[in-house]
Amino acid sequence: VKAMEDLHQLAMVRLSELLKHPDDLNFKVEVLRRKLLKEKRVLETQLNTDVQRQFDEIKDGLQWMGRSPDHVGQLRRRVAKIDQLCQEAKLWIPHYDRIAKISCTHRNFLATIDFVKEFQTFHDKRQLVTHLLDQAETQMETLDINVLKVHYELHQLEELRDRSMHYTSDGNRDVTQALGRMFGHMDTLSQRFESMLWMLAEHIFELAEQLRFDLIVQILKVVEYEEKRDHQESVLRSKSGLETNHVRWKRETRHYKETLLETLSRAIAHRLEAEMDAALASFGELTDHVIHNLALVQNHIAPCFPPDYDIMPFFVKQFHQTIFHHIQRLIGSEMDGGIILELLRVSQEYHVTVVQTLGIPPEWLEPKLLDGKEDALIQEYLAIVRKKLREWVDNLMATEAAEFRNRTKPPELDADNLYCLQASVILFQIVNEQVELACESNRGRLIFDVVCECNNVFRSTQQQWKRLLDSEYRRQITNAGADTPPGLVDYVIALANDHLRSVEYTESVLQRVNEAVNRTYQERLHGELSIAMDAFMHTAKACCISLCQIVFNDVMPVFQKLFTPAWYKDDVLQAVVLTLQDYTSDFRSHLHQYLFELVIKHILERFATLYLDAVHNKGARFTRPISVEKFRSDIE
Repeated sequence: VKAMEDLHQLAMVRLSELLKHPDDLNFKVEVLRRKLLKEKRVLETQLNTDVQRQFDEIKDGLQWMGRSPDHVGQLRRRVAKIDQLCQEAKLWIPHYDRIAKISCTHRNFLATIDFVKEFQTFHDKRQLVTHLLDQAETQMETLDINVLKVHYELHQLEELRDRSMHYTSDGNRDVTQALGRMFGHMDTLSQRFESMLWMLAEHIFELAEQLRFDLIVQILKVVEYEEKRDHQESVLRSKSGLETNHVRWKRETRHYKETLLETLSRAIAHRLEAEMDAALASFGELTDHVIHNLALVQNHIAPCFPPDYDIMPFFVKQFHQTIFHHIQRLIGSEMDGGIILELLRVSQEYHVTVVQTLGIPPEWLEPKLLDGKEDALIQEYLAIVRKKLREWVDNLMATEAAEFRNRTKPPELDADNLYCLQASVILFQIVNEQVELACESNRGRLIFDVVCECNNVFRSTQQQWKRLLDSEYRRQITNAGADTPPGLVDYVIALANDHLRSVEYTESVLQRVNEAVNRTYQERLHGELSIAMDAFMHTAKACCISLCQIVFNDVMPVFQKLFTPAWYKDDVLQAVVLTLQDYTSDFRSHLHQYLFELVIKHILERFATLYLDAVHNKGARFTRPISVEKFRSDIE
């Protein structure tokens, strides 16, 4: 059905290309119909020809298959006849058995001569191998080494030893012991060669960086040759479990390929070890290091390996597993907040960056770096943030509260000549640092949780400031003697300005986090920080109310004289006006304009309320027309 739909769609596309204008329906349809019919007939003719040819070929093939048993039978009979002729030919040659024995003896004699010559040159070859190994060990830094030559010469000595021990395995015991002493140094030479070989393999990255691909290929040729010998020995030993006379029967399986892969794993671990120790501050650099090394493998090392090694997935998985185990050990230990954030950030970027940069399948990077522990790490980080914020803010509030209580010096002035405290500056330095770190993690949920923790800190500090403001105000009005330090009004002004400035700082935080999260978290963050800004503004307004109360606490005795006989005798309201002028002059100079207007509004409302409530003062009397004139005087 899908094929028919595809054909129909293709036909519609072809028609739309041929008939592009409405007039084509009148002038081109008949021409196109004849053209397509002609093409159809040509195509049908070609298809019929091809189908007939295929049928003919299949028919010929079936006929050959039918005749093949006869041909196989004829071939079997001819081979049997040849074998029979060979057996009969032995009877036609006089003394054939003796000739065969003499020929075998001659071959054995020649092989013995060759073996004796090799045996006589054993010491010279051993010295040559020893010299080559000494030379290779001294030239490891310059890498001027011919691995294949050393391996070839050593292999010749090992073959001679194996044949010698095999030929004498059923011989005299003294001979066997003498040969054992003679070949006693061979194991040492083999061990030295293997140490050199695996040392070179362990520095495979350095070889690639120095463009010594010839050494990498030589290492692999040695490994492949030894693997081939291991396979041959395995095949010989698997034949019915019986001993074989093959000279390699006593050779031990060496598993060079397995050892090579283990060596490469160690090389990868060593390669990453120093970088991982330095990556405690920035795992992003570790990701770059991994990509650099895997690109080196992809471009220079992998082409040197045989295809059946499938070496690129091996390197990728080994690098990934090394980093994975390191991170898991790190997660199991005690970490500070910076490392946790870096882990959360890199865990998102690592897989995408490596896969896209190197063009490798994502399944090569399994399991994920954090292995599903993201939520636990987020909670651990939030606990650290909560603890640190509480510790820092408690210290900050202890210092600021002591300064607010003692008032040993006037508050500081900012660039606009407004009183200010350092509490909001320091608090938002702490908050901005935590928010910035969270934004770098690229995790919306974490950013939201950190902002919520900061919001909890805001609420806590505001509650402490309100309690402190209330207690200092009560101390001011109940104990205005020498025990109460002066300057409460100035510090309340500074506190009000500080909280209004905190609203601006909170708006900056909101703008920063909105750039780092999606729309869903933007709405939630806006709600949280709006609550914080409302709370800051509420505290600033509470300071304005406290300023108003302090002002009227000073002039309250004057309001108690209103409408009493003293009011008629003196201009008592003049003292209130002068006091209000002094206070408002300070407010205008050092209080933010918005808050100043708010304080003036409270003062006016409070003044009007107290003036009207004064009619209930004890001894209040209204005597006309004098009281009317006094009212007019007070209003003016």
